[in-house]
Amino acid sequence: MMNALKKLSQNIGFTPSERRVALFLVATFFLGIGIRLYRGFADPPPTFDYAALDAEFASHGPPADSLKRAEKSGGAVGKGGGSAARSHKKDVPPGSLNINTARKEQLMTLPGVGEATAERILEYRHDHGPFTSLDDLLNVKGIGKKKLERIAPCCTIGK
Repeated sequence: MMNALKKLSQNIGFTPSERRVALFLVATFFLGIGIRLYRGFADPPPTFDYAALDAEFASHGPPADSLKRAEKSGGAVGKGGGSAARSHKKDVPPGSLNINTARKEQLMTLPGVGEATAERILEYRHDHGPFTSLDDLLNVKGIGKKKLERIAPCCTIGK
């Protein structure tokens, strides 16, 4: 074997010092593989039981039903800024807001309607006259079908 390595290193052009370094590196590589195989068979990887830690975490966290309430109400649990932006919104009773007479502050209580959208509703009402149906809100920039579906139950056009 040594003769074969010596012949190979001479063909490659290794000096005697380079041959020793190459032999050391190959021997170290095989030694590392041997140690890894031995550890794999001799010492199985440790197993961890996280049940105690999970129970402790659950005891310090909010009750599970509060998370469900936040999700149902549209609060953004775990999302930056989402719930704070909606915290000033109040549940507007169905049919309680007349969009033809509402002020900007009242319009901003509608779900998904901020200051800019409320101003656009007022501007549209000023330019085109009173709304004749709730579908006229689709003509206001920033109000699409989904937003109209969210705010329509709260609105009325009055008589």
